[in-house]
Amino acid sequence: IILVRDGDNDGFFSKRGVDLFGYADTAGNIVVKPQYLDAGAFGDGLAPVDIGKEATNGSGKTVILSLNGYIDKTGSMIIEPKFSYASSFSDGMATVQTDEDYPLVGYIDTTGTIQISSDHYQYPYGVFSGGIAPVLTRSGAAVIDKTGTVLGEVPSADQATLNVMSGFFPANKAGFSDGLFPFYDVTMEYNSDTGLYPAGFIDTTGNFAIPAQTEWKVCQGFSNGLCCVYQGELQFGPDARFGYIDTTGQQVIPLNYSKATMFQFDRAIVSTGDISESQWFIIDTSGKTVADLGDTIIDALPFTK
Repeated sequence: IILVRDGDNDGFFSKRGVDLFGYADTAGNIVVKPQYLDAGAFGDGLAPVDIGKEATNGSGKTVILSLNGYIDKTGSMIIEPKFSYASSFSDGMATVQTDEDYPLVGYIDTTGTIQISSDHYQYPYGVFSGGIAPVLTRSGAAVIDKTGTVLGEVPSADQATLNVMSGFFPANKAGFSDGLFPFYDVTMEYNSDTGLYPAGFIDTTGNFAIPAQTEWKVCQGFSNGLCCVYQGELQFGPDARFGYIDTTGQQVIPLNYSKATMFQFDRAIVSTGDISESQWFIIDTSGKTVADLGDTIIDALPFTK
């Protein structure tokens, strides 16, 4: 099922110029009519949807606030709308914030029951994968399991550096992959030009299995045993050059590409040259070219099927 958006609807929200979201199948048939203020991807058979609610602000004006629940693929509401924020499910867990005067932030299971709450942790940033997730604790950062048990603390993570570290979590929304997760090392020198600390990878105990360094920067997490990294000031800058490291941190495919995707199904799409004269290829995990895609492509995404 894929997410669709439609501005041609009747009702309170669309009359205020708000596009509404629904779902279609891969044949293009609408299976859940666009009716939500926002909607997310399906995971574990459920998807977060925002039905919205009217409220009056301090000036007496009517405003629309988020009110999220979860539907199944038929559009039936399975977890009632009671959250001001709701993420997609991954590994049977999703992050939510309750719609209350004193909101509770935490992880719910697919029944809507809060399993891990902010009574224990600063904020649940990490996505569960393989039964574990990286989180920010009251005093730093850690790796937890689905019971909330701390499996390991991240070294040198303290309250003063939480905001900096949390900024790196979006780099790998799939959570741990190949037992590794990208993380800033705030004990190293801050780069004022890029606004980043050097990054490495923590393992499931919270220790840096791949130490942070300045030779390359991380694009995202591991997939098929490889991670795309780059050199250059900015990932999307004209001087960026991409390649791949293995789970030991060794460069196994040189940083020679002007663009590169993460590996999926042991294949990645890469390009050489600049924007005006780029040549695109499909490569395997050894870096060998398996297909020449020519020079008519503008951009590429990872393989998905």
